[in-house]
Amino acid sequence: MIKPINDYPKLTIEESAYLAGLIDGDGAIRIRKVSDRKRQRYQPSVYFCNTNKEVIDWIRIKLKNTGSLKENIPSKNSHLRWWRIEWVTAQARNVIEQILPYLIVRKNNAIRAIELSKYQFDPIKQEELLQLCKTGSGHKQLNQFGRI
Repeated sequence: MIKPINDYPKLTIEESAYLAGLIDGDGAIRIRKVSDRKRQRYQPSVYFCNTNKEVIDWIRIKLKNTGSLKENIPSKNSHLRWWRIEWVTAQARNVIEQILPYLIVRKNNAIRAIELSKYQFDPIKQEELLQLCKTGSGHKQLNQFGRI
């Protein structure tokens, strides 16, 4: 059973604005394509990468360890170690809804991701929304870094 959106951790206004700045600068809001044997569907995804583990730990504490954490250990000494935290589906929607008023660069991506997540169990409606994105700014741009 999917957890109601009201049961997810809440950030303060300041925390939401700070997280929005981090995601605008070093993160992404995108739509992931998920396929299984029976069908294909799409889900919102929000992720943030950083070389400072303290920033990642702060986010994990504030959002009660939701999302998945990945550590990248560099193969060469010239590269830095970095961490990535990612939220998908309802967790992504929770994060997006809290940071939406403070987003600048990724605001359009966030609005599209929320709209798509409303139809998580309706693949036909999801396809219709993606077609609308294609005729507008283009759904591929939704998954690119930078301003749409």
